[in-house]
Amino acid sequence: ITTYQSLFTQNLQLVDEGQIRRVAEWMSQSDRVFVCGNGSSGIAAREFKLRFMRLGLLVEAFDDYLLMQMSAALAKPGTLLIGMSISGKTREILKSLRLAKEKGAQVVLITSNTAKALEEEFAEVIHIASDTWLDTGISISPQFPPLVLTDILFSYYLHTDFPENTALHQDTLPAMHPEEGEKKE
Repeated sequence: ITTYQSLFTQNLQLVDEGQIRRVAEWMSQSDRVFVCGNGSSGIAAREFKLRFMRLGLLVEAFDDYLLMQMSAALAKPGTLLIGMSISGKTREILKSLRLAKEKGAQVVLITSNTAKALEEEFAEVIHIASDTWLDTGISISPQFPPLVLTDILFSYYLHTDFPENTALHQDTLPAMHPEEGEKKE
C-alpha cells in the first residue's frame, strides 16, 4: 500500500498544471490524436483511448510497432501523437514521436525519464512517477502512474469545453450500460 501511496504522491508532485492545460488544449484543437505504448504502456494507451473517446475525441491507441510507424508517417499539422514509455528509452516510441514531429505533428512524451535531451527534443515531456522495478511489474502494476496521469489529463480536457464534453460523456452512458436502457417486462 505504501508503494501505491508513494507513487500517487510523486505523480501529483510532478504535475505541472500549465503543461497539462497546454496538452489538454492541444487535444481539443487536434484533428486526430494517436497514443502509442509498448507492453504495460500499451495497455495504458488503450485505456487513454477509451477514456477520451467518451468525450468525443478522435483518438487511436497503438501498441503494435508497425501501426505506430504508419500513424506517425501519416501525421501532419493538426495531429497530436502521445508516446507513453516509463523508461523513456523505448526505441519504437521515440522513433514514432520523431517521425511525427518531422511531419509537423505536435508530440508529447509521457515518461519517468528526466533526461534533458528528451525535453529538448519533444514539445512536451510529461513526467510520471517511478519506483525501483516499476517497469518489470514485480511489485506494482506499471500502468498505475500513466493511468493516474490519464485521469488528471482527462479532468483538464473535460473542462476545455465542460458543457459539450459533459453532454458527450452522458451520450455514451447507454452504450456503456445497455441493460439499464432496456425495458423490464
